[in-house]
Amino acid sequence: RYVNGDYMLANEIDASVTSSWNSGQGFACLGALKQLPMGTPSGFQGGFTGSLDGMGYTISDLTIDRSGESYVGLFGCLTESARVTNLTLSGSISGQSSVGGIAGKNLGLIRNVANKAAVKGNSSVGGITSTNYGTVEFVSNSGSITATDGGSVGGIAGSNGDGNKTGIIKYAENTGAVTGWGNLGGIAGVNNSKGTIANAVNQGSVTSDADSSCFGGISGINKGTIKDVVNEGDVKVYKEGTMGGNSVGGISGNNIDKGTIENAVNKGAILGGVAVGGIVGENSGSIRNTENSGNII
Repeated sequence: RYVNGDYMLANEIDASVTSSWNSGQGFACLGALKQLPMGTPSGFQGGFTGSLDGMGYTISDLTIDRSGESYVGLFGCLTESARVTNLTLSGSISGQSSVGGIAGKNLGLIRNVANKAAVKGNSSVGGITSTNYGTVEFVSNSGSITATDGGSVGGIAGSNGDGNKTGIIKYAENTGAVTGWGNLGGIAGVNNSKGTIANAVNQGSVTSDADSSCFGGISGINKGTIKDVVNEGDVKVYKEGTMGGNSVGGISGNNIDKGTIENAVNKGAILGGVAVGGIVGENSGSIRNTENSGNII
């Protein structure tokens, strides 16, 4: 169901008690998405439609352990009108798929927010949001990001935009380790054709033992725009007995279709097996004004 209203935090919140809530499942996501019957055009119903201003306060030690649920986070979904600002979150958040620290899915605005919570799911995982169709700006993630089965996995967002919907990530920093299977990136696992990543820095490691998929310091796959970015995290993909990662790059594993990368610097070490590069592993898009000083192992 939809959750509305405008809220502000007045103090720090110690959420450690949530570890024992709901038979160990912890906090129930605000604005959860509900799967509608097969054949319903929209597919899902629900979300948070209002605003939360954290006023610079922290929600600490929050537990969400929803291993059988999708679209998991502090908020299940932020709709187009939703706003979450000026907030820090710490704790542990896990779900089945589409798991994000702040929101499982974002269509609104997330601004001046820091996630310190560890975020884990089977697939499609992001430090701030799993799926971004809105604007994510002036944000940081320092929590570990882990995906066990695949999908799109990133320090800030699992995926950013798609072929029809715009996604914007700007002034973002990730220092958390990104680990697992799927398309992995320090900022976004996949930056789609209507996605933009600008003024972003990744310092977190991107690590996998998968022998396929794409891996990058900023994005695993880029079909959109990446500009004014720096990667300082190591990107290491290795599995004994195989050739290692399919496409591995300091900025993007695979820059494809009409993907554009400009004003980008890689300083991280790059280890992979098949297509490996300081800026990209594979390229069929546009690359301008880039620099690599990281070791290619």
